[in-house]
Amino acid sequence: PSLNAEARLEVWVENIASIIYCSRMNPTPLLRRMDPQEYRHYSAFSFASFAKESSLASGEPFDAVRARFGSPPEVPDDRDLWFVIDLGGKTIGFIWIQLLAQPGHAFGYEIQLDEAYRGQGIGRQVMLVGQKVLRDHEIHKLQICVFATNAPARALYASLGFREVKFKPEKKQFTLEIDIPPATE
Repeated sequence: PSLNAEARLEVWVENIASIIYCSRMNPTPLLRRMDPQEYRHYSAFSFASFAKESSLASGEPFDAVRARFGSPPEVPDDRDLWFVIDLGGKTIGFIWIQLLAQPGHAFGYEIQLDEAYRGQGIGRQVMLVGQKVLRDHEIHKLQICVFATNAPARALYASLGFREVKFKPEKKQFTLEIDIPPATE
């Protein structure tokens, strides 16, 4: 049976209210370019975090790894894309991607979400939003590395279509790759 105009309006209002409620409860993460202060903070965090993971994976002492890596540059390279991840007006993490010399290729150095936001599908949303950013930079292939011990990240990347292209046993680290699909109109 067909609904009268008043009933259709009521259904429409309920649907809109549901959409608004869901978007407030599950806002889409936004990627915003970092300001210089954010860059200094997150690049220092990224270098220290990578040194720690490398030390744990290789068994090499942390201080030795840290000394070998040095410290991050004061300003990002022109090929570096550093973004903070904002969710509902709150900064919850960051992404670091480098555009490679080979046209259309990039390397994702880091995606980091605050602990409280992990395991909720936000990382997946960030990766999908990030694909648009990559398309805007005419990137069609992205590589990332992930330590073998990071099972949650490996599962997420596999579910997004990343494939393993290399394994470095000495670092216990996988190199993964994905083709960035073209935008659909």
